[in-house]
Amino acid sequence: MKGILVLFFTLSLHVTFAQATRTSVASPPRNWDQTNAWVGGIVPSGTDNVVIAGTITVRALFPPPSFTGTVTVNAFRTLQNNGVLTGGAYIVNGTLNNTNTVSPSSITVGNTGVFTSFGGVTNVSGNVTVNTGGTFTYSGSGLLTFNGSSSTLSGALNVFDLEVGGGTNVTLAASAAVNVNGLLRLYSGSGGSFDADGPGSGVTTIRSTSSTTGGGIQTLPDPTKFTGNVTIERYIDGDESWRYLSMPIASGNVGDWKNGGLSVSGNFTDPSPQDGTIIVDNTAASIYEYDAVTTGDFVAIGNGGSVASTGLDFRKGYAVYAYDGAGGDFVVSVSGNINKGPISIPLGSTPSVSDTRKWNLIANPYPSTIDSDNIDFTAIGSAAIYVRQSNPPPYTSGGTVASYSQGGPLTCTGCGFDTGWTGEIAIGQSFWIENVNSAASLALDENVKTTNGFTFLRKETPTNLFRVTLVSSSQKDDLIIAFKEQASANFDKRDATKRKNGDPTGLGYNTYINLSSITEDGTRNLAINTMPHLTKSTVVKLSMEDVVPGNHTLEFTQLETLSLGYKIVLIDKFASKEVEVVNGLKYNFAVSSDAKTFGNDRFSLRIDVSNLTTAIEDEANELVQVYPNPVADKLIVELDQKSKNAIKQIDLVDSRGSLLESILPEAFSDKISIDLSSRCTGIYIVKVFRSNGASVHKIVKR
Repeated sequence: MKGILVLFFTLSLHVTFAQATRTSVASPPRNWDQTNAWVGGIVPSGTDNVVIAGTITVRALFPPPSFTGTVTVNAFRTLQNNGVLTGGAYIVNGTLNNTNTVSPSSITVGNTGVFTSFGGVTNVSGNVTVNTGGTFTYSGSGLLTFNGSSSTLSGALNVFDLEVGGGTNVTLAASAAVNVNGLLRLYSGSGGSFDADGPGSGVTTIRSTSSTTGGGIQTLPDPTKFTGNVTIERYIDGDESWRYLSMPIASGNVGDWKNGGLSVSGNFTDPSPQDGTIIVDNTAASIYEYDAVTTGDFVAIGNGGSVASTGLDFRKGYAVYAYDGAGGDFVVSVSGNINKGPISIPLGSTPSVSDTRKWNLIANPYPSTIDSDNIDFTAIGSAAIYVRQSNPPPYTSGGTVASYSQGGPLTCTGCGFDTGWTGEIAIGQSFWIENVNSAASLALDENVKTTNGFTFLRKETPTNLFRVTLVSSSQKDDLIIAFKEQASANFDKRDATKRKNGDPTGLGYNTYINLSSITEDGTRNLAINTMPHLTKSTVVKLSMEDVVPGNHTLEFTQLETLSLGYKIVLIDKFASKEVEVVNGLKYNFAVSSDAKTFGNDRFSLRIDVSNLTTAIEDEANELVQVYPNPVADKLIVELDQKSKNAIKQIDLVDSRGSLLESILPEAFSDKISIDLSSRCTGIYIVKVFRSNGASVHKIVKR
């Protein structure tokens, strides 16, 4: 009797908890939350399994379906998710479209399946399998996360951002094709790994689809966990011109570039065909490296062998003429093992034949954007990088040079760069550095990569600087004067030496205008001149070279970032004229054959701190006190009666120069309280304005 009871009880439990299968109606299309969408009229819930036998839509405003069973999308049937869809294993033999969030325990895309995420998020706690013939595609941005123990991909996986958890092994089968349009991130863990080509015939591609979109492989916590060959794309925009490129694979050669879509000419047995129009002479070199060790000059690549036998060093930058017979944009791709882990880039210290500086043209060796702010430049003595822009048709101007100094702004208004560039170097890009200290090498590692994975430009608000732009009829060049407490009056690592725009001519000048400032000791011309905070008025000489006779303009911008109370005066020695510089000033002048109208002696800037000094002296007399400093919450500005009558305005600004609060005379009292309790920690400036100047008080918020 006891045995019968036990059997009966067991059977009862089995019946009570059996998983039900809810099948959608075949037609017409229905919403998931409608009872008439399901055979039998019951909306899936609990441990239900789900079969999509028609067209079902999860609505965005509908509460997320609550079930944990398997979801099967039959062949030629559709599940459209516009909301939040969870559940257990997903088996997609038909079509699953996601515009919001899908969080299954696993995904299997069958050989007739199509899983498309339109900018949504797919977070998989288990394994992902894409079978041959199946397609997993991200259209636009979105994130796919692998968190299972393993995922084998044999079909097509087109993703934006792809994250691989620390315990997940991802392997590509022979027929797999994985295209990464955003960032591929591999997290550290005992089991986490990514095999980019499986048995050798799978293909992982880091895409590059425009100058501002494309993919990258982010910092690898353990580089040994990433294996296999990868295809790296580099988008080339615009008309044919010289480009400064690098090789992002470990053992690249000229043949890789040629086979990847780049026409090649030079001393090779198999250069690209000569057509008499685009490639007029296919024996003329189209690839050069810069020899910083012996000559300080460019050396042509090609010694009579085949393109495949001519290696390219992934640590070197190359000047490459990008032929483009179609007259439009194109993509170059190369395939091989990626560069990863620590990389030591050998440097030379031979003075350049062009200007005697110790230039080196080096590579971004990684399949990722790198950030120069993450590089330790201590060994070379300069934290500035330089990128030479391609010269536009008719290819006679020699190009322009953009420069960026670590933690500072960009110079080179005329070269098409965004003035918010903060020193990122794109995949496949090379850049110049100045080896001031004659260092033997420059050390890079995975930490120089940036999460700004594709675009060459990233914006940041500059502070305490102003920009001077020299404008001619068709050319522009600019100069940055910046102020940092730690800087020195003469050249230091925060400055950027002026690297000239254009090409030299036989007439003694370059084909493009050049503007710079001259250091106090007269030894260098600077594109970025970072000066210390001033305690006395200082004169900065300007150098204006390679201008032709005619009308020109000096434009002054970004003075709104200054919070130090300086007055800037432009001195025109030739015209015997002084002009106070205000934001937006355009100073028009003429250049003639008279050497006094250009060069190093016509223009200078006087940075006047007399107003600041007077104001500080007035402050002592008028007993303006700002306390406590440092401050935790309430800042007090204490005024006596004389101060209240003389002061026109009190401003609170942050370290970037942004106005946070302004107090006018009608709100004045003996003790003005400024609430900083909700402000972030850091440096703030209290500016006290009078009719004859302003005092500046630096405050530390704890």
